[in-house]
Amino acid sequence: RASASSPNLEAQVNFEGSPMGLGRRKTILSNSRERLSLNVGTLQFMAPEMASHEDTFYNEKVDIWSYGMIIYELMTLELPYGLDRYGPFELYDVVKSGTRPKIPRGYLDTSRWTPIVELFLECTQLDVKKRPSAAEIVRRLS
Repeated sequence: RASASSPNLEAQVNFEGSPMGLGRRKTILSNSRERLSLNVGTLQFMAPEMASHEDTFYNEKVDIWSYGMIIYELMTLELPYGLDRYGPFELYDVVKSGTRPKIPRGYLDTSRWTPIVELFLECTQLDVKKRPSAAEIVRRLS
């Protein structure tokens, strides 16, 4: 862990790993905003705020989006967006826009899948603040 300071900014920098292999650099700025950088990973699992590059400040909720995509893959046995048949350039735009992969109708018509589908939908909210925390997910699954 290293720290840097200047008259206007104090920051701490450390490196974190995540289950998705999205090793990233985390900088905590003095105004409590976090900047995570180093976009590495599989596009299908990447949160829209990472793909868009419009706001370089994002937080651990990008991992919650990725977790939602893991839920999708486990549920459908397909990679996210695999059923949608997008080309590589189309896929980038789809991910960047925050469009979720299509859920096959059979999962929507059966009540036994409802809790899983709901968790997927919550984890992949476009509004980062509406995504559950990891602790909330653990509580729900316990």
